[in-house]
Amino acid sequence: MSGKVAAGAVTVLWGAKAGLGAKATRIPVTANSSYSFGTALATGDFNGDGKPDLAVSASSEKVGSVSNAGGVHVLRGGRGGLTGSWFTRATAGVPGNAAQYQMFGLGVRLRDIDRDGDADLLISGQNGSGNVLLRSAGASGVTVGAASEVGVRAEFPQ
Repeated sequence: MSGKVAAGAVTVLWGAKAGLGAKATRIPVTANSSYSFGTALATGDFNGDGKPDLAVSASSEKVGSVSNAGGVHVLRGGRGGLTGSWFTRATAGVPGNAAQYQMFGLGVRLRDIDRDGDADLLISGQNGSGNVLLRSAGASGVTVGAASEVGVRAEFPQ
């Protein structure tokens, strides 16, 4: 991204029966110079369909008029490629408010946090601020339906 030093990028290498295939997809973004797309990634099966999904942070993204508020793209894998959703602290149902330099999405982690058998997405901001848990809603994947602030950061050791 010429002239966009901290814009970021993510490339997906598609698998084949014999391993990694020759097909690669660069996820397109219309980014400003400090989007930080791809600072953190989490992979897994968010919606239980057996296909890999991807959470991609954009921790320096401007949200409305708030600079460096950040957010996370949740990209669901399928036969036709990736489709997605965008979550920020300004998204209806996500607790809290977008704040300057919060960098929501600086950390992302996929785990079954609530032990219900479905993968949940934990999102943290700068210095552990704004830790939000997006719980899985089965086939819908992670949603804001039961989103909550939690006292654990996405950056905990594996």
